[in-house]
Amino acid sequence: MLVEMPVDLNTQFVKRMLKKEEMQLIEKIKDFPILRGDEIYMMSWRLVKYKERLRQNQLAQKWLTSGKFGECKNCGACIEEGRLKARLTAVLCIDCQQEEDRSFI
Repeated sequence: MLVEMPVDLNTQFVKRMLKKEEMQLIEKIKDFPILRGDEIYMMSWRLVKYKERLRQNQLAQKWLTSGKFGECKNCGACIEEGRLKARLTAVLCIDCQQEEDRSFI
């Protein structure tokens, strides 16, 4: 199912934004400090979050290249424009995301 890109989310803009975030995350991961003591847990949690955001970013870049950007990977519906503007790396529509979130509770 091809999804028509919203006017405000043209392909080149999305590519630039994803690439910029990817480079920032790579820098944060590369320059991550090595700590001892009480700070280890908090910093290792932050590193895990950076790596997860980087993984999501790279997945969104793949979806953009394949022409599936803006399409929910679970149900195939169009991801709402507002959701994509707020989170370019979204690969699930609101309904599927809420269902996934409920499964973790």
